[in-house]
Amino acid sequence: WLAEVSPLVEITDVDVTPVAQTEVLRVVVTVENQGYLPTNISQRALDAKLAVPVRAAIELVNADLVSGKRVTDLGHLSGRRDASSTAGMERTRRTAEYVVRPTGGRAAMTFTVRSEKGGTARRSISLNR
Repeated sequence: WLAEVSPLVEITDVDVTPVAQTEVLRVVVTVENQGYLPTNISQRALDAKLAVPVRAAIELVNADLVSGKRVTDLGHLSGRRDASSTAGMERTRRTAEYVVRPTGGRAAMTFTVRSEKGGTARRSISLNR
């Protein structure tokens, strides 16, 4: 039962689009808490400053980061418990945006999201067109 209501972070979408007529790519990653409880579990954990925010990190192979941070604080994500409306559903997800430039063959990006209570999700993508 506890596992069913716990927070669960997932990478739900990765969108890679070329930027105009350049060699750079815009990468937008969507992270969502698919669990019932929020990633901070309770308001009390926030008030006591015990809850660690969800963090996203990237690793690049044969690519340079043009824009964005290698480690991004995504804050706390609401759970399905708090998502009874469309506005509530928006609080269950966050996006991180990067601009990268492939510099060689087999360019790749690995995106890792970590939540103290909601687990770790990881996805790797190719940056070659």
